[in-house]
Amino acid sequence: NPNPNPNPSQAYTRRGPNTEALKSALYKPMSLVLARKNLELEIEPTRVYATVLEELRFKSDSELKADITPQEAWALPEVRAIIIPRVKNLLDIVELFLTRIVSVRGLLPYGIRVIARKIYETTQDRFQKASHGEQMRGVANFLFVSYFCPAIIQPEAFELCSTSNRPSSHMKRNLVRIASALKMVGSLTPFDDGSEPWHAELSSLVHNSQELMLQFYSSLCDVLELEEHR
Repeated sequence: NPNPNPNPSQAYTRRGPNTEALKSALYKPMSLVLARKNLELEIEPTRVYATVLEELRFKSDSELKADITPQEAWALPEVRAIIIPRVKNLLDIVELFLTRIVSVRGLLPYGIRVIARKIYETTQDRFQKASHGEQMRGVANFLFVSYFCPAIIQPEAFELCSTSNRPSSHMKRNLVRIASALKMVGSLTPFDDGSEPWHAELSSLVHNSQELMLQFYSSLCDVLELEEHR
């Protein structure tokens, strides 16, 4: 359920002009995702293992445990064979959303850009020795956690889908995975693919997108003060 008392930035991002910008960025990729009724993006190995356990037990001569670690599940070829194509699908979808978000930066409302600039300036003052990427992380978190991801998780609340095309509970879970992966890429945060190797390709996307995302955040923060804007 949506938070009945959203924080000020979340409340602000739900105002009219801001939802119009969201539609420009997200409507097309959201429509493509919702059209794929059989899409499955579960890539957590123990959950995938649980769905195929009975089949594996039927084929196996040895007794298979119900409770295993994600790493043990990932070690099974049958589990990897299911997860790898799903990771590819997730990557393609995240890149599609990312491309759209970056392409509409000129449409993002003045107020959103001012908030982003203020967050960046505050971070610069407080963490002067941090790298440019680290200083931009607050901007990234604001944009994705407060602005883009809530709309991806709940498209019906932001007019990103028609009443007849509202996401099923299964599709909602897919949308949460898309939003989570997009937030990691957008906030320049690599996955821990040392202990979670199924995230390796997503971590590569984080690294490969860093320059693009930093340029995006820099151009977004390059906005006039209110007095100059008037």
